[in-house]
Amino acid sequence: GWSVQVLPPGHSLPRALAELVLAELPARAGIADGSGVLVVVPAARARRSFERHLSGLARERGRAAIAPVTLTPGELASRFVVPRAPRLGALGIRASWRAALRACPGASVLFPHLAPGEEPDDAAAEALAARVMALHRDASSAGLTLAEVGGRMGAQDSARARWAALAALEAALARLLGDAGVADPASEACAAARAGDVRPGSIERAFVLMADPEPLHRALLGALEAKGVRVTVTAHAAGDAIPAPLDDLGFPDHAAWS
Repeated sequence: GWSVQVLPPGHSLPRALAELVLAELPARAGIADGSGVLVVVPAARARRSFERHLSGLARERGRAAIAPVTLTPGELASRFVVPRAPRLGALGIRASWRAALRACPGASVLFPHLAPGEEPDDAAAEALAARVMALHRDASSAGLTLAEVGGRMGAQDSARARWAALAALEAALARLLGDAGVADPASEACAAARAGDVRPGSIERAFVLMADPEPLHRALLGALEAKGVRVTVTAHAAGDAIPAPLDDLGFPDHAAWS
């Protein structure tokens, strides 16, 4: 199931989260066992603080503690999405976008300063590959392909031509990676989230502290919940009440809170 838990005021968020998690960890022979628990926090600094508080609270209560799996949002996919092929790193992906540019004749529209038939130089191709890679990564975080983004834009003719070229470039990249037997992690995570194709492993319980998760992260958590993981989203109280609305999954309504 999916539930929402309001963290009480009076402590820092990591400490309040540690209190909640420790109270719900199963205790066996004086050991608080977090081996089947996932905790998602916004950043590495929050992870260190949470783990320090959890360990300290367990000692105060005379227990040993097996730490839960604590991840940042960006680590969710690499933990729970089963790789279908070796994953390329950032340099490999950028090189793949450059290769896709060379293999995709329609990509010339993305170089408007070039004369018809003129080839971009290495610097221009490298710069465009880096920009398209970042754009594709952002689209994947939103759970979309570049083709789908272009279809939603309702842009003018010139912009539509550029989005069509980006969609063709994306397809060329997919063919190149498929032929090489390797995977782009962003595309792989997006496809897995859509299909609900995650593997929880030993994780049975998840606690989530995230102010404004990406659609990809929401989908991955939803996929884990569909596989039987109980997910609790936490929000921090101010005084005796939360200061602004929560959305339908229990995350802060970003516009209202900001």
